[in-house]
Amino acid sequence: MTFVVPSATQVFNSYLWDYLIVDLRSTSAYEKAHLDRAEPAAAGEWEKHEQQDLVIAYDEDGTVCVKPSDDNKKILERFRERPKIRSIWLLEGGYDRFCKEFPFLCTDHPDCDPRLCYPQKITDHIFLGSKICADEEKIIQNLKLSHILNCTTECRDHFEDSSAFSLQYSRISVEDSLQEDLSAHFETAIDFLENVKRANGRVLVHCSRGVSRSAAFVIAYLIKSEQMSASEALKFIKERRSIVSPNQAFMLQLDQFASCQ
Repeated sequence: MTFVVPSATQVFNSYLWDYLIVDLRSTSAYEKAHLDRAEPAAAGEWEKHEQQDLVIAYDEDGTVCVKPSDDNKKILERFRERPKIRSIWLLEGGYDRFCKEFPFLCTDHPDCDPRLCYPQKITDHIFLGSKICADEEKIIQNLKLSHILNCTTECRDHFEDSSAFSLQYSRISVEDSLQEDLSAHFETAIDFLENVKRANGRVLVHCSRGVSRSAAFVIAYLIKSEQMSASEALKFIKERRSIVSPNQAFMLQLDQFASCQ
């Protein structure tokens, strides 16, 4: 079993999956507010859940990461005793830091909604997700998105004519096909993403599922902006959104693009 101290962003990105989250704080603190989906350690309800290979735990301020209390030591030991748990994440900065960065995933926030499926944060200004993310008003508001890059032919720009947002859209109409020449659009995508960064904006890059087309364009951006190889950029993104998997033809085009940088 390993102990990991993830950042608030890493835990935010993990909401893609239904991991067990355990609140190590007092019952009164938990009842006042807690991370969405978290179970209170004090009540022992978490022990009724199916065993998972990863548990995310947090206290008020991250003290548990360096000097856990006697009570928390006992709970961590109970984690150790569960044979299927292979890794325990102890949230860096605890509830306080997470709440400051992602308040909408804390239960005292008016927009906290367990039904929402957020995109993953790849860089400070790029989020990667599916068309569902692009169509959800609360996600756009909570993430303070200013731009959307639509990498499909089939998904409409949901808020393009809406007066509620001042979103700037860009569309690259491509199919998730082995015959598609994605490389013809790499520079267009890179310029758009770089302009978002210069404007101190935030952009959602999406396709239908946020797996192949949109991921390939973010890989192309990282290749050029961070001097990564295609495989390095793919690994970087998969660490943040593990389901990404550009098709084989796209990866070949990305390898070629990287070799020309």
